[in-house]
Amino acid sequence: HGLRVACGCRGRVAMSVDPKYRPAVNERAAVLVLVDDGYFGHETLHEELGPTFDVRFASGPLETHAAMSMLAWPIVLAPRTLDPLPGDVMLADLDRHRYDFIGALLLDDEAVDRLDAGVHLIVRRPLRPGMLRLHMLAAAAQRKRLMAERATAAALAEDFARLRDGLRHDLRGQLQSVVGLASLVLELERPKRAVDDELIDFIERIAASGDRLTRFVDALPRASCSFERI
Repeated sequence: HGLRVACGCRGRVAMSVDPKYRPAVNERAAVLVLVDDGYFGHETLHEELGPTFDVRFASGPLETHAAMSMLAWPIVLAPRTLDPLPGDVMLADLDRHRYDFIGALLLDDEAVDRLDAGVHLIVRRPLRPGMLRLHMLAAAAQRKRLMAERATAAALAEDFARLRDGLRHDLRGQLQSVVGLASLVLELERPKRAVDDELIDFIERIAASGDRLTRFVDALPRASCSFERI
């Protein structure tokens, strides 16, 4: 009855912080059990897992995707013997659709030498009384850690976005002052000087450079920073 765990939080900084990346880490974990018409013994799961978990069931790909769209970081328990699609195939499909979840593959006697996409841990049958709950508690701890890491990364990205916008605003203000002053000097001095006067040429270059930098600052990406799974 071994338990193998392998996980990672893959992410990138993208646009606007999404509230779903700041979930209540201490909320009751949802366990989505994938079932078919065969016997799985899921009738007793509510009692076995206890009030720590919100146990739900889904049968088939359509029902599974509908359930996943409504759950935040569920633990998905999928038997390898599911019909028509095996549990590991279902978990890989959920991973391909970029859902955030902890995938638990329920095996009987099959030997597994690596964890495929969407599979974070292995649960082996037959299970002694209470063992499934221990596996789900381990999955819940992993879920809590990943949720906290994602929320922390999103908060850091948002702080960086605020800093970047503050710097953009200050820099733009300084550049506009330089361009405005250079334009004023040109307006006052150009009528008094020759066309090829070195001072006029120098001030014109300052004004042009300031204008180019202002356009560059305006073209920088606007604030945003959310953490998106990849």
